[in-house]
Amino acid sequence: MKFALALFAALLLGACASTQATDEPRPNGGSGAFSGGTDEDPFVSGPGKPVITSLNETEADRARWDWYTDVLNFRGVKMPRLLRELESKDPANWGVARERVVPPVKRPAKWPPQLVDSRTETQKDGTVKLIEKRIALTREQEAYRQYLMWPKEIRARLQAADWNTAPNREWLALQGRLYALVYEFDTATPLGRADRETDRWLDFADAMTAQGPDGEQMLISNMIVRLGHDQQDYTQNAHIVLVRVGPNAIQPLLDALWVALAGNPNFNKNVVVVLADFRDRAVGPAITELMEGQRGGVTWRARRHLVDLLGRLRDARGIRAITEEIEKTDIQEFKRDENDQVIFEDGKAVVDPRRTENAVFLFHECCIAALGSIGRKEGLKPILDLWEKEPDHIDGAQAAIYEITGKRVETLQEARALAAKLK
Repeated sequence: MKFALALFAALLLGACASTQATDEPRPNGGSGAFSGGTDEDPFVSGPGKPVITSLNETEADRARWDWYTDVLNFRGVKMPRLLRELESKDPANWGVARERVVPPVKRPAKWPPQLVDSRTETQKDGTVKLIEKRIALTREQEAYRQYLMWPKEIRARLQAADWNTAPNREWLALQGRLYALVYEFDTATPLGRADRETDRWLDFADAMTAQGPDGEQMLISNMIVRLGHDQQDYTQNAHIVLVRVGPNAIQPLLDALWVALAGNPNFNKNVVVVLADFRDRAVGPAITELMEGQRGGVTWRARRHLVDLLGRLRDARGIRAITEEIEKTDIQEFKRDENDQVIFEDGKAVVDPRRTENAVFLFHECCIAALGSIGRKEGLKPILDLWEKEPDHIDGAQAAIYEITGKRVETLQEARALAAKLK
């Protein structure tokens, strides 16, 4: 999950959405977000983290939006200017950025900031109606908020004992240039014609990759985030850029399949479509991801996307991997309360047998469909075994068998007889 940190940084820069990992159950109803509810996620207190848009209706939404835009502006404009001083020939200028994060600012006892009543109005019937809520930051909270504006990795490098060595200063100045490039790209007015806009994205990609491996990594993270955008032209251009980056984008894309982007159910599908464009170069890494990835709980929600990818890649090596997925199926879905929060007892999430049974069925349907897409006769046995084990797989199995053999079957017996002829 090394991609997670880079993805979170890109999310802050792009002001797009929150991320949520697939290891969903957490004590006390935690969300499982990569930020883990830590200081790197310093919003006002309140339920959930909605997708950030400019059309916010509540004060809490507006507070979150203000935070994202503040971070965007600071990291894209002011921070690069401060880090640029590390390239100065005069050592006296090097500490301008460091003094902003050294000594580290302690987290206030009351954090995150609370929404407080701002204005009330007494009604004719004598009741008091709340008209407005606002964020009221104490001096300590504001200082901590400013401290968190700095990316964690940059803070750590500035706080290190050897912060002023030439390699560290070069790295810090480079980070400033990268954040500035991202800011310039994010805030530029999109060009009218589709082809010109695509060229703008490719120019941005060239500018980022010209900065070396760090630039390429940040570019990949930003483009992957944009695969969750609700506008198709954004996702298409991100797709084009990622394919242009080449094989170095494969592993970050695979890492992203373990992530659910809040508010956009098409995110993982878009990631799979990009990976499919890498063809045989993605097969080995995808199989490795399945073999080494976490199992159990709700991780099947991510694993099904990897299975779907193997089906799209249509490589015979995927048959063995998908068969293993069937044999090693380990799924637990959990009971939820009226607010759709996971229920815990004695610190453990309570398994819901009905939800789990449905999840197993859906996952196996995905495996059947992927085996059908690969289209090799070696995929018939696991399909038939699932059909025999669960008769409700009949529709999926019939469709997959037709994809593999070009023959239609009505019963399991017909299917087994057909498979025997093809041996």
